[in-house]
Amino acid sequence: MALPASPALAAPSSSIAAVVSAARPAFARGWRRYAVAFVGWTVAGVVFRQQALAAARLAGEAAPPTWRTIAMFVDMAIWALFTPAIMDLGRDFPVDRERWASRVPLHVASALAFALLDAVLMWSLTPVICDCVRRMTFGAEFADRLFANEASYLVLVAMGVAARYAEQSRERQLAAAALAAELADARLAALNAQLRPHFLFNTLNAIAELVHVDPHAADRTVTALGGLLRRSLAAGTRQEVPLREELACVDEYLAIVATRLDERLRVSTAIAPDVLDARVPAFLLQPLVENAVRHGVERAPDGGRVELAAWREGEWLHVEVRDDGAGLAAPNGSRAGGLGLHTTRERLRHLYGDAGAFELRAAPGGRGAVAAVRIPYSLAPR
Repeated sequence: MALPASPALAAPSSSIAAVVSAARPAFARGWRRYAVAFVGWTVAGVVFRQQALAAARLAGEAAPPTWRTIAMFVDMAIWALFTPAIMDLGRDFPVDRERWASRVPLHVASALAFALLDAVLMWSLTPVICDCVRRMTFGAEFADRLFANEASYLVLVAMGVAARYAEQSRERQLAAAALAAELADARLAALNAQLRPHFLFNTLNAIAELVHVDPHAADRTVTALGGLLRRSLAAGTRQEVPLREELACVDEYLAIVATRLDERLRVSTAIAPDVLDARVPAFLLQPLVENAVRHGVERAPDGGRVELAAWREGEWLHVEVRDDGAGLAAPNGSRAGGLGLHTTRERLRHLYGDAGAFELRAAPGGRGAVAAVRIPYSLAPR
């Protein structure tokens, strides 16, 4: 019977009422675990009792005396009390490939300790149960029960390990659902940035003007706008894409922005050739570049430069979007709290945990800003 695992108690609150309200559900869950353990061991006892009666009938022997049945159920009640603690040992200290050398001795010692405690209790209670003189020495009692007690311990530890894997499976499912939601948010944020009315209308107005003075530039802008929207809608559900795909998306975005900002926007790249096939989160660069353009270059009187850089450093991939525009202390508001940057932080946390890092800092010299991302380096499948 699979028993529920013990949840961690909530952190103490400064309010006594909050402590009581948080402890009450945990207390109830703790008693529920013991109730389930008693029910499980009682059912096992009934099964064993029926098997003993059937075996006695087949052998033509008398049924086991009542005091033996009582002793069996008392012993199982003792193991019901042991069950939550042993399952917690299995869940919190599983024997795996990396830590078996320390975990095996721990479980051997724990199994002997529980077997010893069970033998002490039953050796003390048996004369009371059967109202007779004790028939065994304590050493004989311990040896007689050792195999069954060790087997019970192993079964309970295995159930604890199974509960641990079930919890981890649920956590992975929740994490996958959260990642899917974050990707949907990233796609919506990117699409929202591309379809934002002022951006779209300014792009269409620029195209309308270019049609008369520079048809080729108008054609390039229409192509870039179509390609940008097509990439957003056709990205699918991939969490990670090759860096070269992200760069192509950013190129189309910058081609559109350049028609409006003209010479006020200057773009440069410093991409190491060996990282073009590295995995990066889908829609990683576009919100960072948009942040640099909108809050940096557009707010600087003379415009500015946006530089994309990516390189490998050991097992890490570094990606940076730099600008020399208005900087972090621009008078029109902070540039660090937008939806795109918030989504970027959350997706890095969900995808890579502590291995992923994002930082928005002032550029050297105080002019402009740097959005820096660090993630584990890995190649995208071809």
